[in-house]
Amino acid sequence: MASLGILVLLGHFSLNAQEHPDFEKWKAKYPEEQIITLKKKRDIEILEDQNGLSIKINHFENIYYLGSAATKYAKEQVYSSEFIKTENIKAYTKIPTKKKYKQIDVTEFKDSFDKNSSSFYDDTKVTNFTFPSVEKGVQTVLEYEQKVTDPHFTGLLFFESYMPSEEVAYSIKVPENVKLNYRTFNDPEKRIKVSKEAAKGYTIYTFSMNQIPSFKYESDMPRWNYLTPHVSYQIDSYTNAKGENIDVLSSVGALYKWYYTFLERIGEEDQSAMSEIVSGIISDSDSELEKAKKIFYWVQHNIKYIAFEDGMRGFIPHTGSYVCEKKYGDCKDMASTIVSLFKAAGLNANYTWVGTRDLPYTYHDLPSPSVDNHMIATYQNNGRTYFLDATSQYSPFDMPSSMIQGKEVLISKSREKFEVITVPVIERNKNQAVDSIWLKVDSKNTLKGRGSVRFSGFQKVFNTYYFTDINEQEVLNTLDAKLEKGSNKFTLIDYKIHNIEDHEKPLAVDYNFELPDYISAIGEELYINLNLEKSFSGAVLKEERKLPLENEFKYENSNYSVLELPQGYRIQEIPENVKYENEVFGFEIIYEVIENTIVRRESYFVDYLLLYPEKFDTWNEGVKKITDAFNQIIVLEKIK
Repeated sequence: MASLGILVLLGHFSLNAQEHPDFEKWKAKYPEEQIITLKKKRDIEILEDQNGLSIKINHFENIYYLGSAATKYAKEQVYSSEFIKTENIKAYTKIPTKKKYKQIDVTEFKDSFDKNSSSFYDDTKVTNFTFPSVEKGVQTVLEYEQKVTDPHFTGLLFFESYMPSEEVAYSIKVPENVKLNYRTFNDPEKRIKVSKEAAKGYTIYTFSMNQIPSFKYESDMPRWNYLTPHVSYQIDSYTNAKGENIDVLSSVGALYKWYYTFLERIGEEDQSAMSEIVSGIISDSDSELEKAKKIFYWVQHNIKYIAFEDGMRGFIPHTGSYVCEKKYGDCKDMASTIVSLFKAAGLNANYTWVGTRDLPYTYHDLPSPSVDNHMIATYQNNGRTYFLDATSQYSPFDMPSSMIQGKEVLISKSREKFEVITVPVIERNKNQAVDSIWLKVDSKNTLKGRGSVRFSGFQKVFNTYYFTDINEQEVLNTLDAKLEKGSNKFTLIDYKIHNIEDHEKPLAVDYNFELPDYISAIGEELYINLNLEKSFSGAVLKEERKLPLENEFKYENSNYSVLELPQGYRIQEIPENVKYENEVFGFEIIYEVIENTIVRRESYFVDYLLLYPEKFDTWNEGVKKITDAFNQIIVLEKIK
């Protein structure tokens, strides 16, 4: 009976919830939204004790539920790790009554490890819970405390989210003996309000934004670090009780000094084990560059990449001998293995930190752990730097992985010496796909063809992943989709793949196919569209798109088609040649008659990594022109 009474009471609350003045107010302001944030606060305080600095963070979030789908937002989770300790979680639902809100507390919290982490294993703990009685017209409140145990781990403060926010504010309370540095990103209109207030023994910085619309996600956009206003904050330095100035993150040099302590904690290498491995990889007759290539390729093929983070192991690599014994490791471990094997071979490779293209920051703009998320090895030979990322299993020795193109790297040279350089963006002509096909028309007006496609650069790297670690039927299905021409009636008859394990040669696929019902026969004329690969169908960017478009790499593609004239027919009409080019896209299509064949040569390029809205019209103009060219047909007539 007691349970029934509670249900009846809650039903009464729910009935009144949508009649409450608060509901009418917020529903009128946000008629299309399911939920909104009324208030989000984070009060950050830098603390000092005999062990140095730590950071205490108080979180507060108040959400209002407006839509019928509100219940799907009732589940919540809070994270904790070795470096960020979470405690004193308080969560409750506020249900409106006639005079005030009634509070119903969350009573069940379940702890688990983060199963959605990108790492195979890390020490992140997740506390899961569900707000009770969530429906239209109620509010939820979440409060908790966190303690950051290392002052290097400050971070980024974001204001926008997938829901609108009425008020978001972050405050940082800084003792007078601590120097704080902050920077705003993506805020040209100065939407973030910044204030600084002096108090006794402290300075309080406040960063706030009000009336924030929801962030609208769009396909193929870059990470929102590139797009949304946010603030970075970090501790430059502080003066301890002895009057000593302690540098934390005042510069790239300070960041490197801290990072180098991780390298000093790697452990003792088993040099004999590494020398034994190296003796089986290289020979005395190899040049230095050949030795370097062989070692890098050996690591790619023999060490399996598994992201593995556990406390400080998220920063400290294992020894190369340990990794070689286990046969797996994360990015730091693979870099460590390369460095150790190079050393055993009498070569010099360097530990190198880098932020992938998910992060838009440079080391000078943001000398903190927020600037990078990856480690590779670098090797210098004859004035050239090679960026050796063995986590990219099929990358050639002379190319970086695509995810670090254009990014700064921090290279460790010694305890005191480091270097910051930029990874080159690979030119489009290094990433090619060249597809050549020979076509015949059979008696049933079916196109029969044989083809040969060659992939190089990043085109090879990505396509190789499609053809490995899957069964033969999956390979056939993948190739059928990738090689499809003309229509969905395309049938791949057979194929043969070459050079899948050879990093120095293009990936090659030779194949045979049929394309039934593709040729139109009207009277004594045949109509054939030799534009069999309409690669940019649907590529025009719509006017409503507001966010940049991200591309994995720049590239050039070429398609060659040779059509043998069917017996008894001659050419009545072939399309005119066409060429177009702008700074982000270009193409050329050439038709030529050679003896009893029609040869069509098509080439096109895509020349951007990030396409910003001001270039959308330029892109669309090129796409529309190639789409028009793709609609041109060949007309053959029967010889009388």
